Amino acid sequence: MDELILRPSKIKWMAVFIISSVFVIIGYFITQDPDNFMIGWTCILFFGLGIVVTPAQLLPKSAYLHLTDTGFKTKGVFRKFFLKWK
Repeated sequence: MDELILRPSKIKWMAVFIISSVFVIIGYFITQDPDNFMIGWTCILFFGLGIVVTPAQLLPKSAYLHLTDTGFKTKGVFRKFFLKWK
């Protein structure tokens, strides 16, 4: 085996962005009801993170899984990690 680089699907990350946006909008409308104010803000904050992370995942070479003969390397939004095969 030489090398294999696997990258995240742009279509799936766009779906995450759209779904997160919809839930943020729903959370906004939930906050209009005083009884569900905290539920709405929880929804906005949680799914707002999906909106923030998605553009970083769509940048070229920002996330991947690199498989080699010696081990594998992963790169995500905030970190890199390499592990040798045992």
